Amino acid sequence: MKCYYEGVLGLRLREHTPATYFGTMYHEGQHALWGGFNEKPWDIDRALDRVKGFDLAYEDEKKGRTFKRLKNALIDYAGHVDESTGESFRETMENCTTLLAEEFLTYEIMKWHGKSVMYCGVMDRAFNLNNKNYVMDYKTTTWNRVMDAKWAESPQFKGYLWLWNSVSPSLKTNEFVLDMFQMQAKTINKFLRRIIHFPDWMLEEWRLDRIAEITALLSCERPIKEPSCSDFGDCPFVSLCKQPPELRLNLAKQMYKVKPWDMHGNIKVEVKPLDRFLNKGLENAP
Repeated sequence: MKCYYEGVLGLRLREHTPATYFGTMYHEGQHALWGGFNEKPWDIDRALDRVKGFDLAYEDEKKGRTFKRLKNALIDYAGHVDESTGESFRETMENCTTLLAEEFLTYEIMKWHGKSVMYCGVMDRAFNLNNKNYVMDYKTTTWNRVMDAKWAESPQFKGYLWLWNSVSPSLKTNEFVLDMFQMQAKTINKFLRRIIHFPDWMLEEWRLDRIAEITALLSCERPIKEPSCSDFGDCPFVSLCKQPPELRLNLAKQMYKVKPWDMHGNIKVEVKPLDRFLNKGLENAP
């Protein structure tokens, strides 16, 4: 539904929430810590300098999303040693070779009436360690337990692997690294790393599912599969689904209308004006 609201209806939230802003700044710090091409790896001073512009207006002290927490988390991560394995993140990873860091990738996934439809993503990191390639994603979460079964089905992770392998077939990999910052303790910073193997058949299954969904979206239909609103964090559009009709007009103050995404020749989608959508478009939304 989030993709439907953003990609088909052209709706965007005006601002970050404290949760999305904290996650974005954490990603910025991680990117600076690890370093990009030809940069010194594991530079904590560079990481702290990158996040010093944290906007305090987005602090949420009750949920532990503060500038102080962010700085401490980056410092703790830089020196983290896994209690169960004795693995030092720095010792394990400082010898890796960065292949990609926070870069936009795109590759054709299907044709639509003769035009190329591109699957795109901004990947956190790809690297080579001990002659083996990995694709990596940083996550912040308030979950209090490890959700291995859910992460192992993540369409985002499968999509990143498919995209990486399509763009860089000579660097092909089926290994995805999930680097998670668990925030549920509010002040104690916990970190978890998982390496998830996605076989080729699973990536092909993902591709076929995406083609079906993209076809539905370009046909201005609702997505075929609708996940729970709470899957992988609360959807910022949940208010659109849950507001009673008489209150929907107030949502115009929180959102604005933009031209639907039309990158790399994707077919344009006709969209109703925002006011008509808020009045009539949500009666049957889940």
